[in-house]
Amino acid sequence: MNPETMNKTLISISKWGKATGILFIIMGAITALSGAFFFLIGAVPGVLQIISGIFLMRSAREAGQMAEYNSGQSEDLMLENYAKFVKMQGIYLIVSIAVS
Repeated sequence: MNPETMNKTLISISKWGKATGILFIIMGAITALSGAFFFLIGAVPGVLQIISGIFLMRSAREAGQMAEYNSGQSEDLMLENYAKFVKMQGIYLIVSIAVS
């Protein structure tokens, strides 16, 4: 991928990742609160969504840093946080299926 295209992609990941991370956190809070009214265990999917949102926001922040400074360390952190995000989404889906 050429540097110009990569920079545009990183900026897009940064913007959309931050916005989506915030939405994950908001939806997770709503899910946790509504699940807690029924059973304490019902709040677990919401908590997992909140944690996923945090990892996505961290990944987005590193993508922005990478676009701005082209740092190899930012690339490593971005991918590490994205891997955690994907893992948390998998756990969230498993827990949601089990709770449902």
